[in-house]
Amino acid sequence: MPLADKLKPPPDRLYGRARGHTLRARQAELLLHLLPRLRWPDQGFPPTIDDIWLEVGAGSFEHAETIANQNPTIGLIACEVFENGIASLLSRLAPVG
Repeated sequence: MPLADKLKPPPDRLYGRARGHTLRARQAELLLHLLPRLRWPDQGFPPTIDDIWLEVGAGSFEHAETIANQNPTIGLIACEVFENGIASLLSRLAPVG
């Protein structure tokens, strides 16, 4: 058996969590109703940007927001797979009131 096959973890192992904490009612509502209405602009980034940056694992997007504010000439794509982080961003985009 090759050494690489011996180093692979068993397929049923999970390194990390599969789901985050249970969402609060408002967060679940935002995911259900606000998120589907948001979309990537048809025109993409404006031609005036200098560079495109990618942040993978954006969490609650605070860091991505700081990067975007400090670097107004970049196009930032921030990605997050967990509902909790996306719900946190949506809560900031649609404040209560």
